[in-house]
Amino acid sequence: MRSSDQLEGAREDGRGLAEALGSALEAHRKGIARLARLAKALSKPWTNPKAIEKTAGEMAKLARELPESLAQKASVLLEEASVWLRREREGRRQKLARELKELCAARGIRLAVVTKEPLEIRLPPIGVRIDVEEGRAAIVFGQVELLVCDATAEDIIRAREKALKSLERPKWSPEEFHRQLREAWSAAARRCGRPDGWVELAEVIADVAVAIQGPRWRQDPTARNFTSYGKAQFLYDLHRLREASALSAGGYRLVLGPATGASTRDKRRVFWVEDGDGRGAYHLTLRFVREEEVHGEES
Repeated sequence: MRSSDQLEGAREDGRGLAEALGSALEAHRKGIARLARLAKALSKPWTNPKAIEKTAGEMAKLARELPESLAQKASVLLEEASVWLRREREGRRQKLARELKELCAARGIRLAVVTKEPLEIRLPPIGVRIDVEEGRAAIVFGQVELLVCDATAEDIIRAREKALKSLERPKWSPEEFHRQLREAWSAAARRCGRPDGWVELAEVIADVAVAIQGPRWRQDPTARNFTSYGKAQFLYDLHRLREASALSAGGYRLVLGPATGASTRDKRRVFWVEDGDGRGAYHLTLRFVREEEVHGEES
């Protein structure tokens, strides 16, 4: 190879290496500049856990791509941020627990912890699933989420009251609901052609919604006069029927069929029927039997 060719080759190799070095330095420069901005953000008073967690997460990802000396310094800072976040979260948790306990005692509401991780409490008959990190609480009944609120004691109690109000129906009585449910079941059994009487709860709920309508809707069946009736309200009425020990009325007993196996996977078809403490099971079907025919039927 001629010396001129060798010279040209060396020159091209050198340019390529210089460009690669320049690109690497530029990447590090941008990374270091970004790291400096994140460090500056963390140098301010730590008051917003979400912001601290987000900033620390970005720094941790960025530090992996920087020189080891910088990565080590960032690691020390990230460890301190992790400790602070853990203590801050625990502090919020303890504060919420204390305030809820005090407020429930003042309002005469029983409070019970169902699970600690994830945090779920019971303010009978309502359940509350609390995400302390997100500052969010979900109000539930029968595994159905009714509404969401901020995770503060005042907001949770207020949301509980609102949820109960939405579930209650004026002039409700166990005897009347038993009759309405039996009428709905009878209509669904005829429609579904079930001579054994077992009908899926999902097939009955629409008939129950019709059965509970008042005289205004029956005289003028328009959307304006229709009283909304959803799954949570249906479950609440079943719960109240059980709590009133009124599964039997008018010579008939309500029997619920448990959901088993694959049927439990489709939550649209199954219904969680629970007691005041939230204990319960998923059910799939129901039927009514005459009292004299009851022999160890589940209910």
